[in-house]
Amino acid sequence: MRGALRTWLAGVLSGTLLSLSGCGGGTPVPDITPPISVNSGSSSPPSIFQQDTVRIGVKNNQPGTSMQTPTHGWIGFDVLLGEQLVRRLGKPGIDPPRFGDVTSGEREAVLTSGGEDLVIASYSITPKRTDVVYFAGPYATTYQGFLVHAGDAWLNSLDDLKGRTVCSWGGTTSQDELVLQSQVKGYTVMSKTDAESCRVELEEHRADAVSTDQLILYGLANAFPGLAVAPKVTIGVPNVYGVGIKKERYEDCLRIRDFLKGYVFSSDWLQDFRNSLPTAGKPESYLPKPTDIDAMSCKALPHQDQVVQAPTPSETPVPSESATPTESATATPTPTESATPTASAAPNES
Repeated sequence: MRGALRTWLAGVLSGTLLSLSGCGGGTPVPDITPPISVNSGSSSPPSIFQQDTVRIGVKNNQPGTSMQTPTHGWIGFDVLLGEQLVRRLGKPGIDPPRFGDVTSGEREAVLTSGGEDLVIASYSITPKRTDVVYFAGPYATTYQGFLVHAGDAWLNSLDDLKGRTVCSWGGTTSQDELVLQSQVKGYTVMSKTDAESCRVELEEHRADAVSTDQLILYGLANAFPGLAVAPKVTIGVPNVYGVGIKKERYEDCLRIRDFLKGYVFSSDWLQDFRNSLPTAGKPESYLPKPTDIDAMSCKALPHQDQVVQAPTPSETPVPSESATPTESATATPTPTESATPTASAAPNES
C-alpha cells in the first residue's frame, strides 16, 4: 500500500472504529438464517458456514469499500457486509471471517480454485461472470464516474475529456467502456493495476481524471481531500454489486441471498453505508430494487445479443432515478441518481 494511504489510515482508524462500535438502534436485520445440514448426502460440498472460519476476498486499497489498515485489520463497506453475513449465518462459535487481498482480474479464479470461499470486492454481477461463478445480490448499485482534482471545473460532460488522459485499471469493463468512447471523444486511456495506482497518477498530474464506479471514487475523495468526484458526469449503465461464490456451493448461495433480502433494506445496511462512505450522498440512491435480489442471485444470467457501437458525440448517459426505501436518510443527495438494471440487463463489470 502506498505511503499516503497508510498515513491517512493511521489518522482515521481510531475514529472509524469508535463510530462503528457506537452504532445501534433502528431496524435490525431479521433472523432469517436457514437451516444448515452438515452433510445431507448430496453432491453439494459441506457448508462454508460450518467451517471454523470463512475466507473472503476483498480489495486492500479502496477506502470506503474495503482496505487493509496499517495494523493489518480490514475496514470498509464490503468488509462490514462480510462480517455481518458470517456472524448471522455461521455456526455457533465461528471465528470472524479471514479477509484476503484479491485483484479485479483474479476474482473468478480465486473462487473456482478454492482460494477464497467468497469474494466481496466491489464485484459487479454480469451475465459473463455468471457463466463461471454465482452471485448473491445485488447489495448495492452505482454508476461509473470520474475523479478529478478538487476545485477543477473543466469536466461537465464526456465531450470535455477531449485531449485529456483518463486512468483506469484491468480486470474490469470500465476500461473497455472508456476505450470504446475514446474513439469519438478523443481522450487517451491510461491503464494501471488498481485504484491506488490511478490515484497516484492523478495526484502527480500524469492523468487528468480517474474513472471507475462512483462508490469507489467517493471513498477515494473522502480519504484524499485534494480529489473530488465530477458531480454530473457518468458513463455506461449502472453496476450492481454481489457476493461471489463458487457454483458448487449453490445452497450457501441461497443462504446468502436470503440474508441479503433482510440486510439490504434494514437500518444495518444504512448504518454500514454511512459509516463507510459518509460523503457519497444519499444512501438510498445506491440501493437495488427489492425484486433484483431474487432475479439475479444464484443463477446464470442470460446474455444479450447486441452489437456494441461507439456512441455518437451527442450521446451522454442520462441516469434515471432509483427506488427509495421507506427509511429516510440525512445525507446530501448524490450528484447522479442511479437506477438498477433488471435481471436481463448487462451491467458493466467492475
